[in-house]
Amino acid sequence: MHRAKKYQKFSKVLWFAALFSFCMFLRLQVYSLAYVPSESMMPTLQKGDCLFATRYDKTNIQRYDVVLFDYPDNEHLCFVKRVIGIPGDTIEIKKGKVYANGVLLKDNFTAELSNDDGIFQVPEGCFFMLGDNRNHSHDSRFWENTFVRQDQIRGRVKCILFPFSRAGTV
Repeated sequence: MHRAKKYQKFSKVLWFAALFSFCMFLRLQVYSLAYVPSESMMPTLQKGDCLFATRYDKTNIQRYDVVLFDYPDNEHLCFVKRVIGIPGDTIEIKKGKVYANGVLLKDNFTAELSNDDGIFQVPEGCFFMLGDNRNHSHDSRFWENTFVRQDQIRGRVKCILFPFSRAGTV
């Protein structure tokens, strides 16, 4: 009888350890969670939003995707921005309008047009990021290391988890 109780206790501990390991695997390989600390992505994301991002599709990043990534000037920080320039693009900002390779990009997700101009040549394996709240975003336009490398991308944002009143896809 004593041996059976020990086995039951060991079995529960083993089950918990397996469940914990599986959850950690999912967290490290499949998904990522993030908190939005500023208004730089308004109106798409609000300060205080909790985000769910997938890691498994981070190698197929497209223009306009909202992604989590390691901030190029300090990789200990995680940023969330919208991909505007993809490898090989020439991004030009003229009177607040953004062009990729001479073609005007859509901006229906922005809070307002930016007050700056500039031309950026996106290197292979890198991306150019902008916040949706252009005049209140610290993004590729201002970083010392202007571009985000492919290996710095943590995941593609899929949805807002919290607050529940804003929960939904991005």
